[in-house]
Amino acid sequence: MNRNFPDGLLGGHVNNDSMNSLQSVIGLRVDRRFRIDETMAIQAAGHIGWAYEMLDTSAHVTASFLSLPGSGFTVRSPALDRNSAVIGVRAALETDAPVQVFASYDAALNGSATAQAVTAGFRWTW
Repeated sequence: MNRNFPDGLLGGHVNNDSMNSLQSVIGLRVDRRFRIDETMAIQAAGHIGWAYEMLDTSAHVTASFLSLPGSGFTVRSPALDRNSAVIGVRAALETDAPVQVFASYDAALNGSATAQAVTAGFRWTW
């Protein structure tokens, strides 16, 4: 979506842009279930791998000032590395009830950026 920011002396216009991603990942995943008692268990998992980005590694956005015709310019992001290490751990508490509690941590690490995610929640199955 193109956006206009008409406020001020030099209001601006920013064109939309997108990055495309296609990654291959190779790695190892381990998964283990630990029984606590007859009604509960902890399901634990971990993974480690290597991801390779096959498409865009940088983005660029073009913009201009509304009050200055011909003032267009482009801003380019720093390039991201194509290679990343991917790691993650997950744990879930399973019960005989249809409710499960879970938490996980995932990360993608490379020389120019780090992406991390922590998730937790309840899962109800019916």
